[in-house]
Amino acid sequence: MDELDRWSMERGGRYLLCAGALEPYKKTDLAMEAATRAGRPLVVAGSGSQRERLADAAAGSELIRMLGRVSDAMLRALYQRAGALLFPQLEDFGIIALEAQACGTPVVALGRGGALDSVRDGVTGVHFAEQRVADLAEAILRCEGLRVDPGACRANAERFSECVFMDAMRDEIARTLA
Repeated sequence: MDELDRWSMERGGRYLLCAGALEPYKKTDLAMEAATRAGRPLVVAGSGSQRERLADAAAGSELIRMLGRVSDAMLRALYQRAGALLFPQLEDFGIIALEAQACGTPVVALGRGGALDSVRDGVTGVHFAEQRVADLAEAILRCEGLRVDPGACRANAERFSECVFMDAMRDEIARTLA
């Protein structure tokens, strides 16, 4: 992490993070282009069928750092140190957005699908409307302007915890049987 911290500090401090499978629908290329347009450093963690293509696109960029697959402990450290997680894809749920919030990190997410439930616009991150570079770059800057409370991010993620789910299931079963 020390080398990554030095790289980040040389670029003004906290970095943006894009993590997960590097597959076409995840829109990592969109995150890379938007971070570059916004002039913000971006760390990409993950592997998949697009890894080589994305690494080629990032080659020579001073703003993009490709890490490949990382351990769970490293991913948690990346979440904790990131200024925001970029979540440009359409997902039914999207556990990565909640993992980031559980670490106190805001999320910049496409305002569709599961992100509408898991990311509270203006509170735990921001939504953007279309999968376009300009929309995501603008949302990155909007997120930087928020005063996101890491505790609010963690509390939001807790709404999706196993304990909360089990309690709700027990309540529903009790209501059904009554």
